[in-house]
Amino acid sequence: MSAGSAASHPVASHAGNSRSGSFTMYHFASFAAMEVTVTIVPRFTMPRISTAFGGRYGPFTPNFPTDVPLWLALHIRQTDTCTIQPPPYVALPHLRQVLEREKENETTFEALPFYFFEVVKKLCEVSAAAEDVPHVAEVVRLVDEVRAVRRRKLQQSMSVFEAEGSPVFIPGIKLSNIVNHELQYLRTSFAIVLQQSADMKQRREQDIGGPIESVPTPIRTSGTALSYTPLSTAAAAEGRLLDYAATRSSDTHDSLSTSAAAEQAIFTPENTFTTDGTPSVADATETGTASMSEEISGPPVKKRRTLRQT
Repeated sequence: MSAGSAASHPVASHAGNSRSGSFTMYHFASFAAMEVTVTIVPRFTMPRISTAFGGRYGPFTPNFPTDVPLWLALHIRQTDTCTIQPPPYVALPHLRQVLEREKENETTFEALPFYFFEVVKKLCEVSAAAEDVPHVAEVVRLVDEVRAVRRRKLQQSMSVFEAEGSPVFIPGIKLSNIVNHELQYLRTSFAIVLQQSADMKQRREQDIGGPIESVPTPIRTSGTALSYTPLSTAAAAEGRLLDYAATRSSDTHDSLSTSAAAEQAIFTPENTFTTDGTPSVADATETGTASMSEEISGPPVKKRRTLRQT
């Protein structure tokens, strides 16, 4: 019984380890980075070799550089029969320039090899290969700073989903010069957000009883979020604005017509109708003369009765 339990214990332990440390796309991408070509300077002689999966490398001659995959270069370097020439993008001057440009440009990413971080890690973590990288400690520090700056800009670019995301319309974003390490980060961090947005859109379609019309979303490079009004909403708002303008124009026209008719409906003292609503000059003269005569004459004088009359 103890033997059976002891035999089953390793199996359970192995299953637990497989669950805790599952193989992900990042591990596969790191393995694929081993196919990147690097240059070695061999210290041995060997004719061209062929591998079982179709690769052909060599021939190898002392002090003559040759290109091989990274996995073969690391394997030969462990035998201390070659030196690895670091790629140009690992040189300190280049890394300093990349870091400076990354800090200056807040909305763009510098162009780097797709497996930049994986190759640098492999070259610097292997003790034998690290001896061939000049100033390896400084290289590691600069690469870490470049990774941190690009990660911060990437998070700022992705903030558009929180700023403008909606259950119906998902804003668009365009990212250029993204390397493998950052692509895996996006898949594990923001794929969940996109999936939640898609689920919310699906529930919205079920609520309204029909599919939501897909409209082109504005493409942004990165950085500050863009304000965006869907085309359907903009068209509806424009239609309402046109209707309101037409209603206002009709009301204004009616009020002007009423005012014109009122002005035209004025009659002169002689009961003659004037088309422009303005009294004639003769009428104005007669009216003015009558008023002046009334003011000059004054009120009528009352006669006083005397004693003789009584």
